[in-house]
Amino acid sequence: DGQWLAAAVRGGEWVDRLTAKGSLSFFRTSDMKPREDVLAPLTGGLLTLNYSPDGRLIAAGGYDEHVYVLDAATLEPVAWWNANAGIVSKVRWSPDGKHLAVGTWNGLVGVWKVAD
Repeated sequence: DGQWLAAAVRGGEWVDRLTAKGSLSFFRTSDMKPREDVLAPLTGGLLTLNYSPDGRLIAAGGYDEHVYVLDAATLEPVAWWNANAGIVSKVRWSPDGKHLAVGTWNGLVGVWKVAD
């Protein structure tokens, strides 16, 4: 709805990718104040996120080599999987919202079918 900006945040002191912590943080676009009632903790230190075309889902990924799909309204996980290809550096939805492209730091790209 354009009222909130979502950001992938790597939290805490960086030690290694297996112990890194990350979260999705939201900021009101009108004044960039953080939304304090929402925090979606994920392991692995997030590097990337992307809203689905209809705005109902958020895909995120990072150092733990996993891709997470969250309900944008509740931030509850809908699905997650191991990319099995290295640190996830980009996630992007297809225009119809049925597929998710995932890019890794080692140059591999995968496409997953998320919906029918």
